[in-house]
Amino acid sequence: MNLVIVDMQPCYAPICDPYMARAVRALKKAKDAVMFWVGFGLSEDTFKSVAWYWLEHGASRKDLEKVSFIEKDYGFLREWMDDGVDHTATLNVLKYMLKHGITITEDIPKEELYALCKQASPFQGWAVKVPEDSRMMLPQFDVSRLQGKEWDICGGAKHECLAEIELLLEAHEVKTNRLHDIVWG
Repeated sequence: MNLVIVDMQPCYAPICDPYMARAVRALKKAKDAVMFWVGFGLSEDTFKSVAWYWLEHGASRKDLEKVSFIEKDYGFLREWMDDGVDHTATLNVLKYMLKHGITITEDIPKEELYALCKQASPFQGWAVKVPEDSRMMLPQFDVSRLQGKEWDICGGAKHECLAEIELLLEAHEVKTNRLHDIVWG
């Protein structure tokens, strides 16, 4: 099993502490693991404090040696998610951005952006929301090492940062399986 962990760190301790025993068990079983965490400027957490948090909850140093820690940007897809843009429309645009080396939606011609979003409509002629005042951008970190494997994913918050990482991985054609008993928020 391969494991992706999202935002299970000290700044979210009051929320994610109840899930840590299960998360540590999953980490111990994992062959490979990637841990996304919110860092500098957005929380007071550091790589060291995140690692210590896991050690305090029962992970061993050997467990943490198999983890690639990725400090993530915050909200790279969230504006569209929070604006209620259709999942398929968002995914279409993300895949277009990846294919064409575009890092921010503002760099996609308006006509193309509308066409990509309209493809998400289940019925001919139905309107699909295209955000006028919000943007989506690719994050500063690389997820290509996750490609070619299936990953279990846990953490939180389930409709926010966890969903954002799942959507990004889906755009990169990385298959994930959400571990619902280790999802907070």
